Amino acid sequence: MKIFSKVALIILFVLIAFTLGLVITGIMLEDRIVAMSIAQINKQLNVKIKIKEVKVSLLTGFPKATVKMKGVEIVEGSLDTPKELEPGLLSLEGVDLKFGIIGILKNEYKVDELILKNGWLNFYFDNSGKGNFEIFEKSDSNEASWLLNLDVFRLDNINLSYIDLRTGWIFKGFVDNANIKGAFSNNQTLLSIKANGAVGSLRQGEFFYIRNQKVTINTDFLISPSGVLIDKSLATVGETKFTIQGSYGREKGDHVLLNVSGADLDVKTLISFLSQHNFSLPQNTISQGKIKFSLEIKGLTKTETPFNLNLNFGSDMFRLDLPNYPPIVMSQLSGNFTNGSLGNAETSEIRISNMTLETGNSKLQGTLKLKNINTPLYHLKLNQHIDIKDLFAWGVDLPILEGQLNGSVEALGIINDISNITVSSFENSKFYSSLTLSNLALKNVGRIPDLSSISGVVNINNQDITSAKLRGLLYGSNFAAEVQASNALGILFGNKKAIVNASITIDSLNTNWLFEDNQQEAPSDSGQSTWDRIESISGDVFIDELVHNKFVSTPLSANFYLKSDQFFSNSFLSRSCNGIFTGRLSSHTKGNNYYIISADIDVDGVEIDQLFNSFNNFDQQSIISSNISGKVDGSILFSTPIINGRVVKEDFEANADLKISDGRLKNVKQLENLSKFIELEELKDIKFSAIQNSIRVNNQQVIIPQMDIESSALNLSLSGTHSFNGDYLYRFQLLLSDVLYSKASSKKPENISFGEVEDDGSGKTKLYLKLEGDVNSHKVSYDGAAARNAFRENLKQERQSLKNILLDEFKFLRKEKADTSIVNKQVNPSSTIQKKGKDTLETKKDNPKYVIEWDDE
Repeated sequence: MKIFSKVALIILFVLIAFTLGLVITGIMLEDRIVAMSIAQINKQLNVKIKIKEVKVSLLTGFPKATVKMKGVEIVEGSLDTPKELEPGLLSLEGVDLKFGIIGILKNEYKVDELILKNGWLNFYFDNSGKGNFEIFEKSDSNEASWLLNLDVFRLDNINLSYIDLRTGWIFKGFVDNANIKGAFSNNQTLLSIKANGAVGSLRQGEFFYIRNQKVTINTDFLISPSGVLIDKSLATVGETKFTIQGSYGREKGDHVLLNVSGADLDVKTLISFLSQHNFSLPQNTISQGKIKFSLEIKGLTKTETPFNLNLNFGSDMFRLDLPNYPPIVMSQLSGNFTNGSLGNAETSEIRISNMTLETGNSKLQGTLKLKNINTPLYHLKLNQHIDIKDLFAWGVDLPILEGQLNGSVEALGIINDISNITVSSFENSKFYSSLTLSNLALKNVGRIPDLSSISGVVNINNQDITSAKLRGLLYGSNFAAEVQASNALGILFGNKKAIVNASITIDSLNTNWLFEDNQQEAPSDSGQSTWDRIESISGDVFIDELVHNKFVSTPLSANFYLKSDQFFSNSFLSRSCNGIFTGRLSSHTKGNNYYIISADIDVDGVEIDQLFNSFNNFDQQSIISSNISGKVDGSILFSTPIINGRVVKEDFEANADLKISDGRLKNVKQLENLSKFIELEELKDIKFSAIQNSIRVNNQQVIIPQMDIESSALNLSLSGTHSFNGDYLYRFQLLLSDVLYSKASSKKPENISFGEVEDDGSGKTKLYLKLEGDVNSHKVSYDGAAARNAFRENLKQERQSLKNILLDEFKFLRKEKADTSIVNKQVNPSSTIQKKGKDTLETKKDNPKYVIEWDDE
C-alpha cells in the first residue's frame, strides 16, 4: 500500500512538473511562436492581414500548440469586392492555428490545423475569371505550400458568399460547420468537403436552383483557372438526398455539364425549383410522398446564355393537402421538364407522359404538355370520372348542383396568365370530348327550370356540342332531348353566346314555374348570368301533358325560337277541351317577370264548357262553365301583357271569329228576367243549333256585334258589351210574332190576352229589349233607343225602296222627247190640284190618325 501511494505521488509530481514546464515553455516561447506564425502567414500571402489579438497555449489542444487569433480581417483582396458583398475577403472573430510541439522545439513551424470561426467569407470572380481570393504568393518551387499539408481545415458559423460574373453563378448561404481537406495553391484548389449549413440562394442568372433550404454536403472537387471538376458527391437539400457529378469551365465559352439525381425529392422542393416559372404552393401546404428525378445541367459559361436544364421525374404516389381545398393524390407519375434552347421561361416545356390524379370522388388519367411556362401553350388528354361537387370544392363555378361526368377530353390552347388560372383562362381553347353524364341537377335560379337526374351522352368538337342525347326529370316529370349547340362552351366561359337547337319530349309539364317570383340568377365573374350567355334556343317540343292552371293539353306539339327577351312559335298544335287548338304564339320580355304575349289561334271542335272551366270562366260570373255547352270553331287573335303570371286586363286586346254549334245555355240567372215574355222553364235550358259572330275585346270590354240566334226558346238578334268589372248591357230584337204566337204562346197563356191575332206573314214586327246589370243586379226593359234607330233605318230603307219602284215603273218616260211648251210651262201654285194636295198634307200633319209613343221602360 505504501508502495502504491509512493508511485501515485511520483506520477502526480511528474504531471505537475510537466504542466508547469509546458506553461513556462509557452511563456518563454509565446513571442517567438506568435512572430513565427504571423511571419509564416505573411510569407504565403500577397495581401496584408489584420489581427487584433494573438495568444499561444501549449495546454489547449495538447499535444499541439495552439495559436488563437482574434479579429482577423483581410480587407484587401486581389479584386475590389462588388456591392453585393461585404467589403473584403474575410472577417473572422477567431482563427486557430495548431502546430506540433516537437516541431516548435526543433524550430520547425508547420501548421497542422486551421479553424475559422464566427465570421464571413466572400469569394468573387470578375468577367475575366480572376478571383478575389487569389492572395497567395506565386512560387517557382515544385514543392507545395504549407497549406497542402493541413490535417484539418474547419469552418464554424461562417456566412459564405460566392459570385462569378462570367458564369452568372451566385451563392449565398451559411456554414454551420464544415471540415475541409485538400491542397491550396496559387494555381488550383483541391478540396474534400463535409459540411452542414443552409443555402439562402443558389442561382445562375435569374434561374434559382435552391432557395432557403438546409443543406449537407459530402463532396470532392478541384478548382483550377480553367474550370471546376466535381467528383461523385452526396448532398441533402431539405429532405431530398441526391448525387452530383460533372464539370464546368471557367473560361468564356467553356462547356458545363452537371448531373444531379435523387430518389426522394419532396414535392415542395420540386415546386420551389420551378417557382421562377410562376409555380408555387400556398403556405401551410402539407406534402407526402417522394419523387424520383435526374437533372442534367448543360451549357456554356456565359451570363447571357442560361444553362439548359433537362429534368426527368416520376413518382409511384404523392399527396398534397392544400389549405381550403380537398387533398390531391397523384400516382403513376412520369414526366420531363426542360427550359429549352434559350434556357428561359419562354422556351421551357413540361411533358407529363402519364399521370393519375384523384381528389374527392373524382379521378383523372392522362397526359399533359406545356410550352412557354409564362403563357403556356397546353395540350391535355384525359380520361376522367368527375364528381361535380369536387369542382365546386376547387372553386369552379358551374350552373350545376350535382352529378358525374365520365369519358374522354382533349384540350388545346394558350393560358395567358399561369399565375392566375380561372375557368375563363381556357375560353379560347379547343376541346374534343365524348362525355357520359349521370344524375346531373341544374341550379334552379332565375328562369332555369327544375332539371334533375340528367343522364346521356354529349359530344364536343372545338367549342360546339355536335350532338347530345339527354334524358332526365323536369319538375319531376320525364323528359328526353336531342341537342346541338354552337359556341356551347361560351355558357361556361362567358366569352361567346351559344346558339342551341333542341328536339324535346316531355311527359308532363306545369307552366307555373314560368311565372314564379324566383330569385334572379346572380351574375358570374364576367357579369353575365347563364341565360345572358345564350344567343338563342330553337327547335321543337312535344309535351304529352301540358298543364297551365286548369288548362290541360294532351298533347302539345310546337316549334319554337327563344332569344334572351323573345319567344316565337310559328306552329303549335294542342289537343284540349275535346278539340284542337292550332296557330302561332309569340312573347317578348319587358322586364322582370313582365311579358307581352301575342297569339293567332285556330279553334276546332272545342267544348265550350271545358274551355270556360280551363280558363276560370274568363274571370267573370255571368256565364260559367256549368251554364254553357257546345262546340266552338273559329279563330282568335289576342295580345296581352302578363306580369308575375297575371294578365294585365287594362291592356288586353282580342278579335275572335267564332261559331258555336249545338249550343246550350242552362240556368243563366240574367235571362230569367225575360220570363215576362218567355216561359221560365224554356229560359232555364235554351238550346241552339249554331251562332256565329266576330267578337272584339278592348279597353276591358267585350264587344259583341249583332247576331241572329235561333234557339229552342225563341229566335232573336243579340248584341252587347260586357266589361271586365262585371257591368254588361245586352240588346235583344225579338220577333213579335214569336212572342205572341209561335214558340212561347203555348207555354205562356197570358200572351194571348190580346185575342186571336193572325200573323200577317211579314214576320218583321219586332220587339226591342235590353238586359243590363252588374255582378250584383240586373234588369230587362224595353229598348226605346234601339227601336227608334230601327224605325229610322227602316223608314230610310222604305223610302229608298219606293223611289226605286217608281223609277222602275215610269222608266218609259225617259225615252220620250219632252214637249217644249210643257217643259217651259210654269205650274200655277194656286191651282186646285196643288191646293188640294197641300191642304191634305197639312191636315194630315196637324191631325194624325195614329200616334206612336216609345216607352223606354
